[in-house]
Amino acid sequence: MPTLTLICATKNRPEHVIRRISAWCASGVDAVVIVDATSDASKASEIEAACERHGANYVRFPASVRDTRSKQRNLGVRVATTEWVLVQDDDDNILAELDHAAFDRAAEGMDYVWDGKGNHLLFHRRANFLRLGGYPEDMVNAEDMVFSRLVRATSRGGLEGPIYISVERAKEREEMKKANLSRISNLFWYAFTFLRFLVRSPREESTNIIIAAALMPARFLKHKLPVSAFIIVPTICLFGFTTGFAWHYLKLGLDNEFRRSLALYRQKRSESVHA
Repeated sequence: MPTLTLICATKNRPEHVIRRISAWCASGVDAVVIVDATSDASKASEIEAACERHGANYVRFPASVRDTRSKQRNLGVRVATTEWVLVQDDDDNILAELDHAAFDRAAEGMDYVWDGKGNHLLFHRRANFLRLGGYPEDMVNAEDMVFSRLVRATSRGGLEGPIYISVERAKEREEMKKANLSRISNLFWYAFTFLRFLVRSPREESTNIIIAAALMPARFLKHKLPVSAFIIVPTICLFGFTTGFAWHYLKLGLDNEFRRSLALYRQKRSESVHA
């Protein structure tokens, strides 16, 4: 029977993740790993205490002004000891109960399972995740989409079916307000790493990706934000894109490892599913 670890990367949102830890640990997954980059030591201690109470594995990650979710998730996968991993965010709807038998049937012979819609894969065979290098750690713009596309292009996958017996909804009003503030704070890094997203995506998707990037400020402004956001959001995006483009081409010219990492992604995408 394949074993499964639920992994969550969290940062500065103790109320979100603490609410989920108890449900996750009781959901039927085999293990839970919380990788925490919270900057406030007292809040981090609250998260660690919740992990101890409910039996989750707490991993402390260095706090940073940068978005480190990819590094945190990858660390969580390395820490896990199960055959499979499930990646969850600290503001996702809460997996309250897993039908392990249904998951076992779906996972047999597969490298990933998914629900057949959307762009993001959440269930990964751990060895395959590590083989492909995990989420690109120099990105915070659609890193999960880029990695999911790589997995689908190089791995065996199947439909998950009715794996969840029940899922508890997020407390949307409370959590979405905090999520919107977090989105604004990450806008610069989204824009700054845009070119890395573009280079690591299928060439046939380039036009759609560029259009989506141009509409990024509008997508953020559709949320309920203060009036000042209508000035702040476009300014942050423009500054991020401008500095990100300059930094990208500077690294291409001076950083051999950066060039190799981009080339390696293209190479992995071209691998046969049965390689």
